[in-house]
Amino acid sequence: MADTTTQPPHSEKEILARVISVFADLDLGKSPRSTVKSLPLFRMAWNKDEPVVTRLGWRYLVVIHSRDSFVVDALSTGDSGFRFLFRRGAGEAWQQAIQRLNRRAQVKARSDEPRCLDVPAVHRSYIWLASSTGGDLLINIHDHGQVSQRARLRNLQEVQREAQLALEGKVQAFARMKEAVESRS
Repeated sequence: MADTTTQPPHSEKEILARVISVFADLDLGKSPRSTVKSLPLFRMAWNKDEPVVTRLGWRYLVVIHSRDSFVVDALSTGDSGFRFLFRRGAGEAWQQAIQRLNRRAQVKARSDEPRCLDVPAVHRSYIWLASSTGGDLLINIHDHGQVSQRARLRNLQEVQREAQLALEGKVQAFARMKEAVESRS
């Protein structure tokens, strides 16, 4: 079941406490300041060759100043609960990417909802500026949250097409690799 809440179900304090607990060996509790930014989290997958975008939960970008940063994904379990996935090192980069994106002229005049879109089939993530009037904009985020200064903004259809092509390329490469292995047997 997809998460449909419009407000993050976890407070900044609760998420920060979870990060400090999970990464207890880093002694993060002594840091004087921290920031937590929450974004709705979506995933693109394929159902019979058709891309389907589903709301999964929330992505929390946690920066513990002068120490470290983290990404915490709160994935809806369907029973009003959440399962948490923690990653170290990308929270600050994601926040900086969102700030850089908001400084672009074509984005400044808009009032969009920032979201995260993961496309695990092709190992890509996007910042998704969802517009209530249509014309959503997406920008690819590299492995650890970096965004290129010259990265081109895309619409959702372009992202779906690019992901479909990348997925087809992977399937073809896998088929060729399988043929090569079988021919050696």
